[in-house]
Amino acid sequence: MLEGKIKHFLKIFIIGAVFFLIGAGIFFFLNGQKKEFNSEEEDQENCEEIGGYVVVDPSGTSERKGMVQINLSMYLYPCDYGYEKKHVQISVFPEEGYPGEVDKDGLPIDDGEYEKWVNGLPKEWVNSPFHSHFIYVEPAATDEEIMDTAEAYLKIAYEQWSNDQAIDLKNPVIIWPSEINDERLAAVEAKVQHLKNSSLMRQNKISE
Repeated sequence: MLEGKIKHFLKIFIIGAVFFLIGAGIFFFLNGQKKEFNSEEEDQENCEEIGGYVVVDPSGTSERKGMVQINLSMYLYPCDYGYEKKHVQISVFPEEGYPGEVDKDGLPIDDGEYEKWVNGLPKEWVNSPFHSHFIYVEPAATDEEIMDTAEAYLKIAYEQWSNDQAIDLKNPVIIWPSEINDERLAAVEAKVQHLKNSSLMRQNKISE
């Protein structure tokens, strides 16, 4: 009889211990979620809207009609307006490309199989530009002059973007050189290579 009481007591004790552990686990989980939520709220409160930044994009920066063509790519910071629209997840394509059947132009024969293959690829998060704009400068233009111009365009572009307007940037009238000789082309190419290797960047400050 005593043995039966002991077994009954142990059974109740074990059941109680299980419920205690479950309850403790739920408590700590919810408490952790609350802290994480509060942390996100604090991050949002402490977040500063910068107004984006602009870089000289090597892609598209080249010689054109004897002038230096510069591709200005504009990006957003996490606290900037509409950041989530340009912070996107993309597929990471292998160097060898699509392993399925392709036609003579290199296009997949079976669109459905190609789509399945793309959906199965690893993904990564990237920031894509919210706007790109081309400007044209003389090869003698300094980096500071170029980035001052880039920042001025960024301010206009971000103001239009943050007001849900179509971004419309206009260049001043471009006076193309009437004569393009070897000396000029060499100077332009030298400036293009310099810009491609310089990683020039300027951030906006909407409060200024």
